[in-house]
Amino acid sequence: MDIELKSLLKKKVSKKGTEYYCLETQLTPTYVMTSFPTKAEVELISNTFGANKTTINDSSVNDVFENFK
Repeated sequence: MDIELKSLLKKKVSKKGTEYYCLETQLTPTYVMTSFPTKAEVELISNTFGANKTTINDSSVNDVFENFK
């Protein structure tokens, strides 16, 4: 079964002041499912779908993309 869902990639700040990204998917009018993509996934989502390209400065992201070349 394939179901298409609309999600929002959001940049948030934790209580400790650390920035992080999450995906929010509205499943019902009153329930939002939150998931936490890796930095590589955030980079891929931003580069594929984002109007404002976001760059995550992390050498591990570069390592992941090197494996696909």
